[in-house]
Parts: sequence; structure tokens; C-alpha cells
Amino acid sequence: MALSKRSTDIRKAFERAGSDLQKATKASFDCLLLIAKAKKPHNIGEELIKPACIKIVEEMCGPQAAEKVKTVPLSNNTVKDRIDKMAENCKNQLNEKLREVQFAIQLDETTVAGETVLIVYVQYVDADELKWDILMSTNLTTTTTGQDIFMAVDSYSHPTNLPYANLVACCTDGAAAIMGRNKGFNSHLMEKSPHCVIFHCMIHRQALASKKLSRDLSDTLATVVKVVNFIKARPTNQRLFAQLCEDEAHQTLLLHTEVRWLSCGKVLVHFLELRDKILEFLQSQNYTQSEQLSDVFWIKTAYLADIFTLYNETNKRLQGSESTILDCKEAIDAFMRKLEYRAGKMSQGHLQHFHCCFNTGSGYVESMFAHCVLSSHDSHTGGIKVPLRGC
Repeated sequence: MALSKRSTDIRKAFERAGSDLQKATKASFDCLLLIAKAKKPHNIGEELIKPACIKIVEEMCGPQAAEKVKTVPLSNNTVKDRIDKMAENCKNQLNEKLREVQFAIQLDETTVAGETVLIVYVQYVDADELKWDILMSTNLTTTTTGQDIFMAVDSYSHPTNLPYANLVACCTDGAAAIMGRNKGFNSHLMEKSPHCVIFHCMIHRQALASKKLSRDLSDTLATVVKVVNFIKARPTNQRLFAQLCEDEAHQTLLLHTEVRWLSCGKVLVHFLELRDKILEFLQSQNYTQSEQLSDVFWIKTAYLADIFTLYNETNKRLQGSESTILDCKEAIDAFMRKLEYRAGKMSQGHLQHFHCCFNTGSGYVESMFAHCVLSSHDSHTGGIKVPLRGC
């Protein structure tokens, strides 16, 4: 009887120890998932999270509970290995779903810190719900031709047994390596999946349209960038300008970043809001540059601020995980109609829809507007429509 009772106690002790070990392992995976989602370094587990949890539990629940927290594995190597395991599991689950359903992909090839990165997004239907995920991400180590891009995609699809028959659509950015008729990615893809529908990303088209400027408007934007760089690139100038703008809504200007599609509109609006302070600063620090900021320059800058603000509003409407091609089409059509409507109002001398121009507070604006902007407006809007044609 005593031996039987002892055996039962030993079995319960092992079961209890096994249960505690399972809980510690689960707690470890839960914590590692939070680390991965927060994009924190792997050593944060053993250097910060675990010591903090031990201190909290020891204070709130006592030393015995804290001893259990100490059994949760959060070392640097454990974090890395288990995050890799979770990533591999997510990848396998996604591939299993894509083998059973039709899906569409979107390609994004860009250069980050000197390295060319290709990211492929996938969209599919799972249990009557539209879902999207990252299918793959890889570095293009040599050239970035259409064949290189296709080989990168194919080298992922082949080992994972993703059938090209399930690929129904592909969205691209319209680059030469993608669009090439004979050697581009599209031509290689059509050989593998003839039924696949290939189209140009609407958001990218809208971004291309925003780059279409007439010569004089392009020169105006270049002057704005020059002035901003003169103030922002030198720490002394930046401090002096910030002191000058103490009572303003903004104490500094924004740098124009070509790759950030919403950058230009915000830069121009800030520039106009600090117009008087910029003139005052340049007259004392760079008189030659201040002479370039004529009345005509400010009118053209206000016009660009209005147009790029409209670009930004449209761009935001095009984005979002819930946006469909119908939503994007509606946003593009609305943008085109607004351009035509504003062009008609401008030809009549009405500036109510050009808020930055209308709010400059100068009495000569309306009389000078036609002379300064109207002549280049038609060519500008014509250039805008070309990339958006066919959307």
C-alpha cells in the first residue's frame, strides 16, 4: 500500500512538472510573438522582459510564483530559433491554403540602403473572407532584369508546389524590367500562366502622374527645395530660423523626399504658411536667394500646393487593406473630374477651389494668376492624364 501511494505521488509530481514545463513553453512563445511583432532585438527577452516579470511577480505573488517565471526560456538563441519556427509555420500554413484556392500577387521591387529587395504580396479568399499576406521577400544580389525577378518568384513557387494555375492576377509597378514585351517579368509569367490578368498598380500610376510638371512649375519646385535645403541642411540656419518662428504654428520646414509620395504637398503647404518668416530670414542670411522669391514665384508655389494637396487626398483614398479596385477606380475618376472642374473655374478667374492661392491675401493674385499659371495649367493637366489613362 505504501509503495503504491509513493508511485502515485511520483507520477503526480512528474505530471505537475510536465504541466509547468508546457505552460513555460507556451508563455515563451507568447512573449516571443510580442517581441517579433514589436520588431525588438532578440536579447530584450533575457535582458529586460524576464527580469521585469520576475520583479513584478515576486512583489505581487511571492517568491514561489517568481521561481516559476524563471523557468520561462527567453535567451537570445531561444528567441531567434522559436521566432524562425513560428515564421516557418506561418509560411507553411499560407502555402497550404494557396494550393487549394485561387490567388493574386503584387510585386514591389525597391532599393533600400544599397540593396535591391523584391517583396511579393498575395491576396486570396479564405472561408468567404478576403485576406492578404506577404508571400515572399528576397534580395536581388546581381541584376534586376525581368528574368531575374521572375526567377526569384519561380524559385519560391517551385519548391513550395504553388500551382501557376491558381494564379489569376498580377499587379506590377510598370517598370521597364516588369513591362518588357520580350524579356520582362510579364512575358515570362504569361508563359507559365496564360490566363493570368496583369495590370498596372493604380497607386503607382497616380504617383507617376504627380511627377508630370511643366518646365516653369518644375523650376518653381526646385527653388522651393533649394530654399528648404539652405535652411535645413545647416544646423546654425536651422536654429536661427526656429527662433524666428517661435510664435508660428510650425517652427521648422519639411525636407522634400522623392520616394515619399505625400511629401511634396506637405512641404509646399508648410513653406507657404511660413512665407513671411522665410523672406525675413533670407534677406538677412542669403539676399541673392531672397530675390528669386518674386510675386510670380509665390503664386506658382501656391498653385502647386493646391494641386499636390489634391494629389495627397486622392492617394490616401487609394490606400488601405480594405480598398478594392472599384474603390480605386472611383477615386481616380473623382480626381479627374475635380481637375476638369477646377480648370473651368480657373479659366473664369475664380480661385475659391484653390485655397492656398485664394488665401495668400494679396490683392493682385486674381489679376496675375492667369498670366502666371493659366498658360502652363493646360499642359500640366494634360501630362497628369497620360499616366492615369486606362485606369
